[in-house]
Amino acid sequence: MIYSEKVMDHFAHPRNVGEIEDADGVGEVGNAKCGDIMKMYIKVNDGVITDVKFKTFGCGAAVATSSIATEMIKGKKLEDALKLTNKAVVEALDGLPPAKLHCSVLAEEAMKAAVSDYYKRQGIDPTPFVGKQSAPDCENCNADRVLVAMSGGVDSSVSVKLLLDEGYDVAGATMRLYSNEDIGLDKTRTCCSLNDVEDARFVAFKLGIDFHVFNFSDDFKHYVIDNFVDTYLAGGTPNPCIECNKHLKFAKFYERAKLLGFDHIATGHYAAREYDGNSGRWLLKRSPDRSKDQSYVLYSMTQEQLAHTLFPVGEMHKDKIRDIAEENKLINADKPDSQDICFIPDGDYAGFITKRCGEQQSGDIVLSDGTKLGKHKGLIHYTIGQRKGVGISYSEPLFVVTKDMEHNRLIMGKADEVYSDSLVAGDVNFIPFDTLTEPITCTAQTRYHQKDAECTVSPMNDGKVLVTFKEPHKAISKGQAVVFYDGEYVIGGGTIL
Repeated sequence: MIYSEKVMDHFAHPRNVGEIEDADGVGEVGNAKCGDIMKMYIKVNDGVITDVKFKTFGCGAAVATSSIATEMIKGKKLEDALKLTNKAVVEALDGLPPAKLHCSVLAEEAMKAAVSDYYKRQGIDPTPFVGKQSAPDCENCNADRVLVAMSGGVDSSVSVKLLLDEGYDVAGATMRLYSNEDIGLDKTRTCCSLNDVEDARFVAFKLGIDFHVFNFSDDFKHYVIDNFVDTYLAGGTPNPCIECNKHLKFAKFYERAKLLGFDHIATGHYAAREYDGNSGRWLLKRSPDRSKDQSYVLYSMTQEQLAHTLFPVGEMHKDKIRDIAEENKLINADKPDSQDICFIPDGDYAGFITKRCGEQQSGDIVLSDGTKLGKHKGLIHYTIGQRKGVGISYSEPLFVVTKDMEHNRLIMGKADEVYSDSLVAGDVNFIPFDTLTEPITCTAQTRYHQKDAECTVSPMNDGKVLVTFKEPHKAISKGQAVVFYDGEYVIGGGTIL
């Protein structure tokens, strides 16, 4: 798919982006399912459009058509602006690929909707001027190109099948993040290994789609593995799945898809998205299958990413997904689910870090009051809330309360000392809105698949948030994510500090 220089210019440097707070007319058109949503604002004085702005969630062509359409009507009389046609938009951009012509229709309809809204606000029937308004035909949206992130597992493979059945132009790609041999893993129960690449390739061939392999191993090492090691060495408990999604799947993979001319990416995550017409924002929802729900690791998704990401199996149950794979004779129909941390052998985090950084210095194990109980073998071997395997004996059960990194001490305490009333989170992302301006009451999870805890989230001056729990919360760990929910909807989340 080749775009003209004008399309690329208006996509990279869109004109008149934004909104007019006191607009005289606002028009919104589009198709939430495919992700092209256009909203146009106009300011009118003496029958002339004196200012115009737009906000578009969509592909590059949608942004470009919105941008040039605003230039073509700014300063025009209303009757002249209404002469704008989608054909004129296409010509002004030096052409559009056939699969993207519907974007020019949306641009024309957004302008007409804004003018129509202006007339209605003036108490004037817009029909004689604008004509009868109807939703633009977005049938071509079903032909949009989708690049599926194929892990080699059954969920992403069935996602391909479902998208093909819906009429999308589908291709698949696997991210090569490491070789199993490089980190001492066998070939089973992992994702992104050489074995999984071949499984994904076989499924792509079986379903008749193009297949790509993207080597993101350097990025994976920097954003995921190095971060994992550094966080443990600093006394935290990292979540590499969140970092992988944030920096690889919904950043590097999405950017590569855009460069190749794809309109959307799709993944096999158990989550759903929904467009809220009132706020003009995309929302993220939990999967109905709460045992598989993965919304916790997706809280960092941006509006652009949500607008261009499809979750074909997100609201399905695993048994149904496997049934579809079996019916279509996919090689991975019975393949086990991948483990959460794909690059750690047998879950031995400390062993993995030791191989990379050497043996860690031992130190004192003490009670909260400083009473010495013994020696630890390196703070990376312990997690907050841990009871067993510490290597000490006491008259009553003790738990890891915190790690004193400055003095290399492991602090133990009684059960009630593991609970906290509050936490502070940074690197926060919100989905229904950009910025938290006042306290909100919601629920939160500080661990994957954890039961929701009622809390209040309050903004702090430095962009961080204070989370205050209604009941004391167990084993809050620095480095983990805290994710906020309003029922089935993800409000946002951040990293526990």
